[in-house]
Amino acid sequence: MDVMEIARSQKGIGERADGSSKYGAWLDDQPPKTSVYAEADWCGAFQLWVIAQGGALWTAAAGGLNKHFAEVQVWFDWMKTHHRISSQPKVRRLVWYDWAGTPKGANHIGMVDHFKASAIWAWEGNHDDEVRLVKRSRDRQIMGYGEWWDHIAADELRAG
Repeated sequence: MDVMEIARSQKGIGERADGSSKYGAWLDDQPPKTSVYAEADWCGAFQLWVIAQGGALWTAAAGGLNKHFAEVQVWFDWMKTHHRISSQPKVRRLVWYDWAGTPKGANHIGMVDHFKASAIWAWEGNHDDEVRLVKRSRDRQIMGYGEWWDHIAADELRAG
């Protein structure tokens, strides 16, 4: 299955009644087991879950299943250190946002579905408490696009 099909298959899945998410709970269950992500902001956990559905090859290309990547600034910093940040969108690239009026730094993440000159559409977890395809302006709030999949052959990316 293609990574975009995996992301699309989660459309509308949201938080549980107690405010936790299936993606954060999944991340807590990964070794070493923790209990910090189920009730935390889960945009990063969603992206990790989507990538992990492709198996070890996809996860390794994304830097491994590092639970700290659920903290999107940590993931952005890792990608930047490893020269995997681009200023150009491309389908399947991760995109990090720095919202105006918040402390400086990455505070949300998505995966680019498609784009035009002035906008991108990205799959985002924890957008109004659910998974949605969200249209965003290509403006200064976009910090960069992560090229995690460049290390995976196109047929392997689609096959999982």
